[in-house]
Amino acid sequence: MVGIDSSLQKQFATEMAKWREIFRCILDVVLFLAERNLPFRGSSIKLDDPNNGLFLGNLELLSRHNQVLKVHLNEVKKHQETETRMQAHYLSWRSQNEFIEECAKVVINAIIEEVKRALYYSIIVDGTPDTSHTEQITFILRYAYLNDENIWEVRERFLVMKDCEKKKGCDIAELICKVLKEHDIQLQHCRGQGYDNGSNMSGCYKGAQALIQEKNPQAVFSPCSAHTLNLCGVHAAESNGVVKTFFGNIQKLYNLFSSSPSRWKILQEIAHISLHKLSVTRWSARIEAVKPLAKRPREILKALNCLKEHDLPAHLCNDVDTLSKWLSSFEYTLLVSFWFKVLQSINDVSLLLQDSAITIDEELHLIKSLRDDLKRIREAWHVILEESKLVACALGLNEQFQEKRRRIRKTFHDEKRDNECEIQGNNEAQFRINVFNVTLDRVINEVTRRFETSEQLNNMFCFLWSPSSSTEQEDSENSDPLPPVPEDVENPYKNYCRDLSKFYHNDLNEDQMLEEVRLLNKLKQNDNLFGKLSSLQLLNKIYEKGLQRIFPQICVALRIFVSIPVSAASGERSFSKLANCKKLSSIYDGARTSHCINYAFFGT
Repeated sequence: MVGIDSSLQKQFATEMAKWREIFRCILDVVLFLAERNLPFRGSSIKLDDPNNGLFLGNLELLSRHNQVLKVHLNEVKKHQETETRMQAHYLSWRSQNEFIEECAKVVINAIIEEVKRALYYSIIVDGTPDTSHTEQITFILRYAYLNDENIWEVRERFLVMKDCEKKKGCDIAELICKVLKEHDIQLQHCRGQGYDNGSNMSGCYKGAQALIQEKNPQAVFSPCSAHTLNLCGVHAAESNGVVKTFFGNIQKLYNLFSSSPSRWKILQEIAHISLHKLSVTRWSARIEAVKPLAKRPREILKALNCLKEHDLPAHLCNDVDTLSKWLSSFEYTLLVSFWFKVLQSINDVSLLLQDSAITIDEELHLIKSLRDDLKRIREAWHVILEESKLVACALGLNEQFQEKRRRIRKTFHDEKRDNECEIQGNNEAQFRINVFNVTLDRVINEVTRRFETSEQLNNMFCFLWSPSSSTEQEDSENSDPLPPVPEDVENPYKNYCRDLSKFYHNDLNEDQMLEEVRLLNKLKQNDNLFGKLSSLQLLNKIYEKGLQRIFPQICVALRIFVSIPVSAASGERSFSKLANCKKLSSIYDGARTSHCINYAFFGT
């Protein structure tokens, strides 16, 4: 005899297995759509309706291969046809949001657990208004994490996004502290701040970074390198009127063709290329705008001349004539030639700086290589000039600068004034001095000046991975030059250890660090494996050799250094994920952890 309790238990077990299978299918669809940032709902909530959205559509597809889900959907469909209420089906938009929120909690808890295990972290904050004109503030955590393979890697994880109506530094600083407190993350363990160059964030007195440093002096501020490099290019583009006119004409050319489908079709049929508009905030748009002019100048000029045969308004006819004359000038050919080289160098470095795993020492190596490239371009004036003349000759354009009328004042000074007048009369020399040299000098000076903060941060730590002798330092191309600090006879690194341990007095001990640095330098001299390494590579090399217990202070210092942010690109990426959604329930950047699922979770 089978008892009633036994029958009920079997019925409960069958029902539980059924709903587990249904929930498993629903969860798979939620994760699939969330990972790809796809919309869940459509214009209909009924099954077997092609407009019911991706969530219900994917469940219908899975039901073809899952009998349990098929039976459940058929039951839901019957209730929809009879317009009767079903007790529970878990297919509504509320249930979808609940699934997403629960998945997001798992991910956020895993991220917080990783941060607590890493101990030292940095906060990256960025903001932008969405389509509803609501200011969205994104919070990213950066930290060094020891993965399951015993390898240290730099991770940048999205934490949360908040609405913020106020944009003052004090309001944002208060919001940062509030968010960290809500997630049980200690502000005293913060070792870096990464923001853009806005005064409300980077201000040294009332900016958010200054107010955070009042509460935690060890949370050093590192400006966004990509944004800083962007500002260098923006200011260089405004260095003189000729360059302003150059980029203004590029934008005017784009507006001329893009404002009419028929004119854009002419461009596509003749030039087989697309033009791109300029952008002040997205500097990579500059190279994309200049590249078509450098690759297809003959075709673009031909397409422009074809527009003269069309019935255009008077102001556009004037623009076509002006642009045709400009594209046929030698000055245009020369500007395109050297700006393409400059923009390509800047864009290549900018893309590398946006990598989430890059560290400050690697950033400075890229900036140094950029400065070297720019200096080589500046010294290659005659090469660029001859190259431009060959291009102009091949295109059938004028190979000389256009003569410009100038007023020459008569003076009775010595030969110096005569020489100046001679230079003014020489258009080639005038272009080289007033345009080419001025522009490149402005770029080089801006790059040098705006990355001084990164150099100061690097100088605090670079003695850990720099060569131990001046001879090795000169021979090493990958080493960082040590800052000029008076050396001690017994140990030249005593002052560096003292300054670093004094600044991070809660984390480092001066005497112990000094002994570890002395021992590490001996290993560098005897073992080539410790030479020419970056900060993160040195940290991993110490763990690879199993020496972390011998160099605990150095490991702590390196972990702090690699956690300091280089750019706020991860914050910008979170905004691109946000797209046009007004309300964001939760989000995850899709990075792998050992405790959570590898998916991005978004609210619908």
